[in-house]
Amino acid sequence: MIPRPIGLGARLAALHAASFGGIGIYVPFFPIWLESRGLPASWIGIVLALPIVVRVLVTAPLITLADRSMGARRLIAAACLGVSVIYLTLLAARDPVVVAVLVIFMAVAQAPIIPNADLVTIQAIRREPRLDYGRLRLWGSIAFLIASIGGGYFLEVLPADAVIWFLFSLAICAMATAWAVVPDSAAARVDAGERPPALAASGKLPLALWFVIGAGACTQASHGALYAFGSIHWRDLGFSSATIGLLWAIGVVAEILVFAFLGRGVGRGSAAVGLILVGAGAGIFRSAALAAAQDLPRPSRCRPCTASRSAQRISARWAHSPISPLTAPAVEPKG
Repeated sequence: MIPRPIGLGARLAALHAASFGGIGIYVPFFPIWLESRGLPASWIGIVLALPIVVRVLVTAPLITLADRSMGARRLIAAACLGVSVIYLTLLAARDPVVVAVLVIFMAVAQAPIIPNADLVTIQAIRREPRLDYGRLRLWGSIAFLIASIGGGYFLEVLPADAVIWFLFSLAICAMATAWAVVPDSAAARVDAGERPPALAASGKLPLALWFVIGAGACTQASHGALYAFGSIHWRDLGFSSATIGLLWAIGVVAEILVFAFLGRGVGRGSAAVGLILVGAGAGIFRSAALAAAQDLPRPSRCRPCTASRSAQRISARWAHSPISPLTAPAVEPKG
């Protein structure tokens, strides 16, 4: 029996919330945990860059498992379980090389979670016109917001290892949520009749789409330094853990507004180039605001940092959100 759109929407919203809750702890506070383990800045940069490389290599093959054998529910739940086990193992790691290896395994486990949640959502939107991608996906941002604010206040009084325990707990919650809300039959695939004509004819991405993907990738890459060292940089500027959590959370408020504006455009075809241009422009503003904060007196530093975080999330979302729906038809395995 096909669920009614309202029930399906609530389940998809819960899936996104569970998928992004852990990221609300990981992004602001995992770099600080790495520093607490004595890793120098060079190693922190390497460790935080490794997941990006790993995801490029393994995401597509792992996503095909949802279509071929496991199904989206089993794949997401198994991935969350793997992530939780690796987080516990990190507690015993001291050597930078060991930490780096564990982070690689963690990235492999994380790789299919959000793409599968996105693809399952996009396919549901195409089949149920009443669903709204923006309203579904914003629950992931709300979960990030709550985790980053709450984590910041808790970490004011808890030791650094509490970061890992929070991540472990949220991974277990994500596993349980995925098992409960994703239909057993759900798969991240596209029916033959839904494939765009150009893609259906050749089975390849059009050249123009490669340029769109490249533009989005360059914009996303510009955020790498902030993701890796933003929290450490803000702490060096004199901000507390609670304030750092708030800075990350403020950016997510801007992201929620972006999703409210994107609304029903995602998953049904949208002005992808225009959205990416807006995202790139916001990224330029972000960099300028972040650089300006260093030269200001300490009481005045929070304003440009707040502006930079808001611009960064606007940039990330407006550059990324058009890409997934455009490339979703390309992920169906052949045979």
